[in-house]
Amino acid sequence: MAAALLCLSAIPVVATASPPAVPRSGDMIVPLAQVQSIVVGPPLHANPNEELTSPWVDHSMDATLSAPCRHFVNQDEVFGSTWSNFASARYSGSSNIGVRQSVAVYPDADTARRTFDALKTAARQCHAHPSPEALDAADTLTEPDTATLLIQYPDTVNGPGSVSIYALRGQVLIEVGAGHYSTDPRIAQTVLAVISKKIT
Repeated sequence: MAAALLCLSAIPVVATASPPAVPRSGDMIVPLAQVQSIVVGPPLHANPNEELTSPWVDHSMDATLSAPCRHFVNQDEVFGSTWSNFASARYSGSSNIGVRQSVAVYPDADTARRTFDALKTAARQCHAHPSPEALDAADTLTEPDTATLLIQYPDTVNGPGSVSIYALRGQVLIEVGAGHYSTDPRIAQTVLAVISKKIT
């Protein structure tokens, strides 16, 4: 028995690597002060009611929208249901201006890619057959690269144009909107770049 125990004690213990930690979406949200410095305009304020940990949902307009166009009215259509954690924030100011951020982290890059690809397909279909409540014929949809969607909305009675960017970064899907500043994507692109740098 002693010899058997001695043999067992001599067997090396192989350490198993811990699985990588899933990033926290809330850690990627750009704080108000930093967004304000990017905007360089009228003061913005936070909206605590829009600091969400799951996508907002309002399907009251579904009857008037095609299935693809619903992606641009409901966040649950954008981000799906396979995310591991989610965070969003919106900072707003006078004259309808505002900056919106939504970040969804998925279990792995493949899951995030499938969600983004579904969004990209919906965007193309909705833009081809637009709905004024979602994507209008006057809105511009471009794909700067295979991991980015850029939508530019022209001026309306509510104010100057707006920009929305949807971007895939590994296992993270990001939405950034800059409302009623202009159709220049600078603000949204800069906020997106800051979020992207936070992804480890």
